[in-house]
Amino acid sequence: MHNRTMASLTARSLYCDETRTDGGGPFFLGVLDCSPRRAELLTAAVDRVRQDHRCHGEMKWTKVSGRMLPVYKAFADVFLQDRYARFSVMRVERNVEWRSWARTNEERFFRTYYAFLRRVMSGYCRYDVHLDHLQAKRWRWDSLRYALRGAALRDEYAAGKRLVPRLRAVDSKTSDLLQLTDVLLGAWTAAPSSPHKTALQAHIRERAGNRVEEWTFLREG
Repeated sequence: MHNRTMASLTARSLYCDETRTDGGGPFFLGVLDCSPRRAELLTAAVDRVRQDHRCHGEMKWTKVSGRMLPVYKAFADVFLQDRYARFSVMRVERNVEWRSWARTNEERFFRTYYAFLRRVMSGYCRYDVHLDHLQAKRWRWDSLRYALRGAALRDEYAAGKRLVPRLRAVDSKTSDLLQLTDVLLGAWTAAPSSPHKTALQAHIRERAGNRVEEWTFLREG
């Protein structure tokens, strides 16, 4: 593709996470979607929250505590107060159709992730995709990237336009926006196990408005 064409494409950054992938019930995939410039602004806002609260550790839904609740609310507000970033959640039912996709859960998981990203991606865009590297071997993520590139070339509407030049496995401990994705995903999918998590979940859901999209994949019936 010529550089002129590449320069005309809209650039997007996706920060992806998953939860409840172990076990037999439904699991969830979540993505924080924003422009690269917006990602820089969000990261700077998170840094201000950390400085204001003197908090420099990893932020995760599982680490929410009563003492840290004000910090987590301020952390979530970085997304909630930014009208240009969006968040999407897909619930995956492990039904008969899903189990027929492949012989192993790992293969089914990657096929599901592929379907998730294909739904999230739209228009004439270049996507920089960030995934938690702790969830799988790097070569598996590479296979997912090649599959997405191949799908872009087969797309009759946006052939060669919907690209994934970078699909990176990142340590979430080094990425504030992957940590923000983790907290948003927990707030949107978890059954709170404590009063402080209940309070944080309510804080996020009440303020998210229409910037959160939800859908179910392979719904029974």
